Amino acid sequence: MLRNSGIVVETDKFLLTSKLILTPFTSFILVSVIRKCIDAKRPYEKYNIKPLFVKDTKGESMPSRHVFSITIIAMCWLYVSVPVGIIMLMLVAIMAASRVLAGVHFVRDVVAGFAVGIICGIAGLWII
Repeated sequence: MLRNSGIVVETDKFLLTSKLILTPFTSFILVSVIRKCIDAKRPYEKYNIKPLFVKDTKGESMPSRHVFSITIIAMCWLYVSVPVGIIMLMLVAIMAASRVLAGVHFVRDVVAGFAVGIICGIAGLWII
């Protein structure tokens, strides 16, 4: 692997492609299983409030899969292009805030989604 101007150039294109496909794929499955096991209530369930958009999903609030998804995508970009990855990671904050303000997640849900995305990204792209 060669680094040049914040861009990673994987010497083996198959390895790079495999990491960029398998890391988000397997991580998404992991997050889905974690959500089912935790089965945390959503704010509109717990406090009987109306979310900003029609949502009738029950439970499975933590970790936020939307925030996790954009985080793992940002980690893939960070692996390939540091500047783009940093911009993507900044966009995670907007996604997280919108999920909380919409009343479909608690702050802990979006923080957990972000943390799992970072951990899975580091493990899948840099460690394994």
